[in-house]
Amino acid sequence: MAHVIKWKMDRVEELTDAMTSSPVVGIVNIHGIPAKQLSKMRARLRGRVGLLVTKRTLIDMALDKAAESRPGIDGLKEAAEGQVALVFTEENPFKLFKLMERTKTASPAKGGEEAPNDIVIKAGDTAFKPGPVIREFQNAGIPAAIERGKVVIKKDAVLVKAGEPIPKDLASVLPRLDILPLMLGLDLQAAYEDGIVYQPDVLDVDTDALMGQMSAGAAAAFNLAVYARIFNQATIMPMLAEGKTFAFNLAVETGIMTPETVEPILARANAKAMALASQIPDALTDELREKLAGAAAAAPAPAEAPADEATKPDKEEDKKDEEEEEEKVSEEDAAAGLSALFG
Repeated sequence: MAHVIKWKMDRVEELTDAMTSSPVVGIVNIHGIPAKQLSKMRARLRGRVGLLVTKRTLIDMALDKAAESRPGIDGLKEAAEGQVALVFTEENPFKLFKLMERTKTASPAKGGEEAPNDIVIKAGDTAFKPGPVIREFQNAGIPAAIERGKVVIKKDAVLVKAGEPIPKDLASVLPRLDILPLMLGLDLQAAYEDGIVYQPDVLDVDTDALMGQMSAGAAAAFNLAVYARIFNQATIMPMLAEGKTFAFNLAVETGIMTPETVEPILARANAKAMALASQIPDALTDELREKLAGAAAAAPAPAEAPADEATKPDKEEDKKDEEEEEEKVSEEDAAAGLSALFG
């Protein structure tokens, strides 16, 4: 009797040491996992997660003892259900949850297990030829029949609803239809870190969606900081670049000559001069005519109006043009003005 008690006390001491030395401690449900498969899971996790399987009463005793130095760790007892084991790791609880989820694989049912989700069968052909299999399917509640020399599923059907036990007759035929209703693996029921017990619904985070939200938030904060002129390491360079562009455009617009602005200012002045010169073709020099001809040749040709939409000369418009022409300056005055403009 003393030997049995000593063994239990040694085991409790071992568990307590593991709980107090590991940053993160978790409770996992191992119900239904065959010993061989559990051994493979332990091997895959080695180096990142430690797994200890023992009696529930010893786990509770170790949690109570560990709570003396790690307040709140005994809260793991409330989350433990069914056949459980302890896991220990230096990873944070969220990474631990992901690691435990990766141990889960689709597995067949033996019968009597609770369906984690609705077990649904879809209508369609199967690979089975007529024979005893049709009776097995029908006995299991599967709507099967024989058509065109093969077994077919007549209609979609929910065979077992989530939370209901899986009948043994049905469990035996589901694998033949490639339906594996169970997910066997280490099911994390709770994890403890720094005085806090985390539940699975908190740990089950879509990291991709979370990273997307964080990226969108960072972009929005950056744009707001630039707009509000908040200087920091992230905003200083784009704000200086924006200011440089604004200053350059302002200098060109107001004609302030600098090594950077002289070319665009002269190009702009030349474009305006050419536009003005094109309005007085009879007063142009040969050099200006050549420049205007070159600019016209480089410009895209205007689209021609359809023949039926072409407008005819209007005598009244011609008369109006002549009257306006009389009001224009003389050719000598125009030539003098252009000579002054172009030097």
